Amino acid sequence: SQVKEVNKYFRLQKMYNGHDPMQSDLKLIKYNEIYSNNVDHEIFNKGYFSFDVKTSLSNQVIKNLFFNKKLKKLADIYCGFETEPYTISTMLNIKKEILHPVAEFHRDTDDFISLGFFIYWSETNKNNGSTCYKTGSHLVSNLENTINQNKYIEVKAGTIVAGDWMGLHRGNQKMEESERLITMIKLT
Repeated sequence: SQVKEVNKYFRLQKMYNGHDPMQSDLKLIKYNEIYSNNVDHEIFNKGYFSFDVKTSLSNQVIKNLFFNKKLKKLADIYCGFETEPYTISTMLNIKKEILHPVAEFHRDTDDFISLGFFIYWSETNKNNGSTCYKTGSHLVSNLENTINQNKYIEVKAGTIVAGDWMGLHRGNQKMEESERLITMIKLT
């Protein structure tokens, strides 16, 4: 299946020890080194690993999703204008408690409207890497009503979730069952 193909592909690639390559020590490491990577830093080595854009787009399944006309059409409708692919990021979380700033509620802020697609290559649940979103928090007029409206995005591997990541969301600190591989594609 494509899910297995993508998982296998990324475990054969070198990665960075941060949520994003620019939030790492910029040293590439192999998959078999990630559990022994003991860099002591505020952001590096906190359970997040990432792949550069070239590595993500060298996988044909992901490249096809990045240029997928149906995803673009959804983004066009949501944003209200003709969108283009803006960014792509593939991340791997390992089985450990995630003590990283993205595990706190935050917004992915850009200067423009965008629609992001999370492609989950691993099954997620409350105890294993599901993203938590404050329902309705992407609407400024609704912010006060979202304080206790946490929605965990629990999905099967291969699921694509579209979202406005200007809304308050956070990664999950719990990675108890398995690793989580996810690709994020934004169109704007």
